[in-house]
Amino acid sequence: MPELPEIETVKLQLQKYLVGQKLVELERLHPKSVQGDILLVQSKKVTGVRRFGKMLVIDLAGRRLPRL
Repeated sequence: MPELPEIETVKLQLQKYLVGQKLVELERLHPKSVQGDILLVQSKKVTGVRRFGKMLVIDLAGRRLPRL
């Protein structure tokens, strides 16, 4: 299990490269990694990356989208 400093480092790197980009293609590696229909998030713009405890959340433009 990763520790909080490692999660924070990954979050900062993802923010640097993902925010402002559109999701072109997604691959679900674990059944619980995306809650909802994965097709709804394709072509959506990444608006932020945040940490919720030891879990990373990728925020997307739009309303009521599945969580990544």
